[in-house]
Amino acid sequence: MATKFLEATGADLDHVIQLDAPGTVSSFLQRLGRTGRRAGTRRNCLFLATSRAALLQASALVLLWREGYVEPLAPPPQPLHVVAQQLMTLVLQQGGIGRSTWREWLLNLIVPMQITEGDVELMLAHMLSRQILVQDGGTVGIGPEGERLYGGKNFMDLLSVFDTPPVFTVFSGPRNLGSVHPLSFKRPDGEPAVLSLGGRAWQVTDLDFKHKTAYVVPSEYIGRSHWLGESQPLSYQMCQAVRRILLGGGSKGEWSKRAAVEIDQAREDANCVAPDALVVEVEKAKGRTVRWTFAGLLANSQLAGAFTPCGSRADNLSITLSAAVTPVTFRKQLEVGSAGIEPTRLDQEDFLKFQECVPVQLLTQMRANRSSNNPAVEACRTAIMIFREGSRTPHDLSQTGYPFCSGRHNL
Repeated sequence: MATKFLEATGADLDHVIQLDAPGTVSSFLQRLGRTGRRAGTRRNCLFLATSRAALLQASALVLLWREGYVEPLAPPPQPLHVVAQQLMTLVLQQGGIGRSTWREWLLNLIVPMQITEGDVELMLAHMLSRQILVQDGGTVGIGPEGERLYGGKNFMDLLSVFDTPPVFTVFSGPRNLGSVHPLSFKRPDGEPAVLSLGGRAWQVTDLDFKHKTAYVVPSEYIGRSHWLGESQPLSYQMCQAVRRILLGGGSKGEWSKRAAVEIDQAREDANCVAPDALVVEVEKAKGRTVRWTFAGLLANSQLAGAFTPCGSRADNLSITLSAAVTPVTFRKQLEVGSAGIEPTRLDQEDFLKFQECVPVQLLTQMRANRSSNNPAVEACRTAIMIFREGSRTPHDLSQTGYPFCSGRHNL
């Protein structure tokens, strides 16, 4: 069986061969759990890495798993659009509710959602002002705008709501290249949006926000997602595990001979790690500066804001400045820019179902909370920095070659 959606198949398998690596330990465990169900069989998974970057990510994932780490199960913060859906379904269910009756149904639910009574009242006022809801005397009902937006097929749209990260599917003509996070499209003024997918660089030519698709053509530019696989945000823990692999962590017993040789070569080539500090590479010949944070895309996108005047871009493991700056200049800009670090704002806002029900200020606040990783940002801001002259570019670690088997993992 060859599938991109193994978690959803319910398959009972003898072996799982994973091409490259999933972005989370929990996804790995889901896939591993499809094996070893029958008596006399064992759970096992073989990683087949198609590039050095994928090999390092697979090794980092297994390192975290061996240490007992699994991503905590936490709902997305401030799901205001979900509360809006609940308000409308409550109105339909009850045939109308009192202006403050929502508290009897929802008050105990919103506290763990990091939503206040004031937030709900502000949203309710917004829905009334847009006539998504209407108030007749003391009773609140569905308004004409609510009918227009959600009334089709007897309000079928209100029967479901999903709260998942925004993801764009990337196409080159009819070919599906994979999925990316919209932060991958952020770029300094005048620079093209370039992604690294399928072992090469692609320049974005068109974005369809309604259908969440991106269209690309081959590019000679260096892609921004050198380490990202399918350009999905990796967690701080996963990126730090990649750093630990480059510093010598992980068990060689889990790697094939070819994988062990490749990782040893990656460690020798990497100029981007130091045991007790974060490395800043100044590459004068290429006219750029790379700060290797290993902090994840969300944190790095925030941190890149401190260097906006220098032209900055972020990926999961680093922040690249479009100039070779001196350590003094770098530290000064970091000090000045860090005072106003904010979560990255996306160019388009139509990512959420029922977002029409949420006022702009709350929508902005919700997106800020979801596109940030403040603990990782703080860890990077307070870390010791080592400046090195870039001679061997770590970006070479993403070059595609023949597959490397990282080893079979039994449980």
